[in-house]
Amino acid sequence: MTKYEPNYPKKSRIEHFPTRATQQEMAKHDRYIVHSILYSETLSQQYLQTHWQIHNNTKNKGPWKFQQKVCINIIVKYREIPYINALVMTLMGSHAIKDRDYALQESIPFGHRLLSYTKINLLNAERHRSFDEYDDVRTKIFQLPFLHKHHIQGHWSFMKEDVNDFGRSHKLDKIQDLLASAHICIESGLPWCLMMEEFTVVTSEFLSSLKNFVIAPLESYAAAHRVESETDGEVFKRMKKMSVVTLFSAYDSKAGDLMRIHDVEYSFKRYEKDRAKLNSERKAVGLEEHKFQYELYPLPLLESNDANAQGGFDSTMLFHSSMVQNELIPMLEELKSAEMARIVGSYQIDEAGVDSLDLEREFSLYTGIQRQRVEPSLVNRIGFYDGDVGWLQRSASENTQIGIRNWLTDPRFLFEAGEFYEGREEFCELDNGIWIWDTFYYSDHKSCCRQKFMKLPICKEQEEYRHEHDFWGPSNDEL
Repeated sequence: MTKYEPNYPKKSRIEHFPTRATQQEMAKHDRYIVHSILYSETLSQQYLQTHWQIHNNTKNKGPWKFQQKVCINIIVKYREIPYINALVMTLMGSHAIKDRDYALQESIPFGHRLLSYTKINLLNAERHRSFDEYDDVRTKIFQLPFLHKHHIQGHWSFMKEDVNDFGRSHKLDKIQDLLASAHICIESGLPWCLMMEEFTVVTSEFLSSLKNFVIAPLESYAAAHRVESETDGEVFKRMKKMSVVTLFSAYDSKAGDLMRIHDVEYSFKRYEKDRAKLNSERKAVGLEEHKFQYELYPLPLLESNDANAQGGFDSTMLFHSSMVQNELIPMLEELKSAEMARIVGSYQIDEAGVDSLDLEREFSLYTGIQRQRVEPSLVNRIGFYDGDVGWLQRSASENTQIGIRNWLTDPRFLFEAGEFYEGREEFCELDNGIWIWDTFYYSDHKSCCRQKFMKLPICKEQEEYRHEHDFWGPSNDEL
């Protein structure tokens, strides 16, 4: 029996929410956008010069002497929503708090860790609009000193023919965007290539999680299976380990289904269990503290007409550079030639709202090598107003729903969990009967409320520490 949620669907001139889950996820979307616009206004030149430029005298300073490994390419378009602000904001915050604090104490630029490990490129995919012709909100982001800007027109030399001589289609534009991105990766000389759409956001632990749960395990696999002088890429190809890794997934592999937040059954039965919860909420309902943990799931090679085939989303794709050079570029060149031939011989070029290129799945079929998927999503898709949803076509009726064109997102995604004990006062009674407010409750090595530390002299001194600093709490007499 189909369940219905009270007060849903909500339909009016200003809102269209088929389920409670969609309204909740849209609220997250709106907060990312609003906060990112405000954030971009706070970026002073002094702050950027101090923390987001690596000077020669700090290049090898501190414990973060990372080898630069990842070329990040973000494809930017003049969309109605300034998604690029949200993505860059989360990237600039994609460090663990302890690492940020350490950087400030050691006078190491806050952005040093991200910038020393990655090279971040913006690819303007608008054919007839320069970066300077975007609105002021986005221009502030484009001017950040660590972003390397590229325009699609500058890469037409790789494409051999000018697209204006042949006409255009949505599919051809996407193929050319990906080709330009692929060449930028090869030019960088870095071993890993991460292609991202701008309508995505990353977690606060993105950098460490990308290394620990994705790149390091894959590089360790290559080292363990290397024969003689094979490169990592040659190992991946010979062992058929992976063709591409997608960092976004709207699938729940354990449940074996797509998380359809616009579906009443999912919203009513599963959303509450799946959705990410802040540590303050987890503490209140008796759940353990949130941990950023991810798994790689291999996806078998299945044709699109197979009932068990899972489409890709092409939102965030990680390639090894050898795959880009030897497999991806040749495949895209073939697709480009075929699409140009179709356009020349076709009387109907308009394909608005239809994207027949599912690169994640088609690339794995082209190479004969499985793809891998990270769950929960390390990068989340928030492009509800964007029509490029890979394999999924939107219905004609959706075109009129206040600009919302899809509900593809991962409700499990969490940017930052917050403190587990945030906003709480913690007291405990020592063996001598004294009640204290534990000022070191967060520390496993200092907390006097931990049984093994209760007899330490420092714990007996904490009552005096509380009075000295005028902290609120019950006195010994009151207790």
